[in-house]
Amino acid sequence: MGSIVRKHLLLGSVLGLGLLASLGCSLGKKDKDVLDTGTPESDADTDADTDADSDADSDADTDADSDADSDTDTDADADTGVAQFYFRAEFATNRGDYESAAFGYGMYGIVDQDWACEIIGDLAYEGSAPSGCPDCEWSFNLGPAENSQAVGPYCDQFYADGDIDGAFDYSWGFSSEYSYDYDGSILVLENVIHLNYEGDWIQFAFNYGGRDWVTGDADDASVARPISDGSSYLYYYYYR
Repeated sequence: MGSIVRKHLLLGSVLGLGLLASLGCSLGKKDKDVLDTGTPESDADTDADTDADSDADSDADTDADSDADSDTDTDADADTGVAQFYFRAEFATNRGDYESAAFGYGMYGIVDQDWACEIIGDLAYEGSAPSGCPDCEWSFNLGPAENSQAVGPYCDQFYADGDIDGAFDYSWGFSSEYSYDYDGSILVLENVIHLNYEGDWIQFAFNYGGRDWVTGDADDASVARPISDGSSYLYYYYYR
């Protein structure tokens, strides 16, 4: 599967489903070279002529095919990496007043332990958010991503500048702490990024029980939340 095709599949599956992104791709297996396992011929005619003449057939044919070729695989096998797929976001405020915001995707290389590619676009301020943001210290209505830039050593396989422009038009909010009612059990979430989706405030990213998705505070919050298809986290193969 070529890098351009993979990129288009990635964009189509993620942008087409919005926040409920899914992704699937695998590389075909490389054909292995065939090793020559043939053995040299060994023709030794040993028949005995028993008629009256004294002809003794002693064909000493020593024909031996000593094929000494040694096939060597000189092509370079593809070095592939595995990247985990993340939502990435940044929110900066000054005592609750909007300063800047950005949103996008990150592909984190498992082997390199670094971002293979990130694409993040600015979210412009568009006014007040709908009411009801739970325990929020700030909330804003922000426009869709714009001026998105793809940064990283392998972005040619994932994204190009502008690929996510026009996506992610939502209202956002932040709570340092939020008590979430989970079927009668209260879970205390920390550093919660809320998102207003079709009139409901949902908890988009937070810290709880090993899910350390948000760093910083209300003035400067950074999000790296792994993307799931509902049952498992999403990974992607790429060439290194």
